[in-house]
Amino acid sequence: DLFHRYVDRRIRAAQRPGDGSQFVFELEGELDTSQLRERLDALAERLPLLGAVLPSWPRRRWRAVPGHAVPLREERVEGPLEPWFGRWFGEPFLPPDVPSLEIVVGRSPGRTAVLLRWLHEMSDAVGMDLFCRLLDGEDPDRFKLDAPPGALVRRARGTHPAWRRTLDVHRLALGHLLRSLPPPFQAPVDRRARQTILSSTLSRDETAAAWSLGGSLAGLDRNAFLLGALARASVRAWSPASWRTLRIPVPVSLRPPAWRGPV
Repeated sequence: DLFHRYVDRRIRAAQRPGDGSQFVFELEGELDTSQLRERLDALAERLPLLGAVLPSWPRRRWRAVPGHAVPLREERVEGPLEPWFGRWFGEPFLPPDVPSLEIVVGRSPGRTAVLLRWLHEMSDAVGMDLFCRLLDGEDPDRFKLDAPPGALVRRARGTHPAWRRTLDVHRLALGHLLRSLPPPFQAPVDRRARQTILSSTLSRDETAAAWSLGGSLAGLDRNAFLLGALARASVRAWSPASWRTLRIPVPVSLRPPAWRGPV
């Protein structure tokens, strides 16, 4: 949480929207927003984090906002869904001192888009996929939705003593500094331009073909195949000098087996 709060502060200082993310689901037909509101309110009672804030330093515990309702708004979507999605990704995310989760329902003839936006300090993508599954009607009792305070710290600490953890931190910091000389390549960005995303939806056959190719090239770890494609595409798009380092963020898992949501 503290790391993502630091990243969010740096991104906003560069006049960008903030350290957030968003999902979009396109549904056939009309969506009853009153039913969506009922499910949101029911989940908010069980999951206080949906309406919680992380106060400024040095305070570091989440604080639930009493009576908070997740913002739910409706819009008309004119034309393809991708430009609408990109426009919203260029909008500033809600600041950290207020609950960050918000939902936008986009309506167009014969279809409905459901857009979820949140700050990363509240949740990662896998956590929000779990929220979407609960919102979709799965039984909350199937999942472990909370843990005792300090459980995450104890799990990360493991069995290593304090002196070993101190050495590990210094080793990682020194390695990071050495790899940053010279600094890694970063594509030029026009700060006056709004952030946009261009995306393409693969057909079922194209998805199956890409997944089959990944299995033949990378075995069970198809994520390695996707990361390799990302690395090649990044180099081709930005053409960094051969002596520069290009860093690509690598999540622990791009597509967990139970993840139905987008990547």
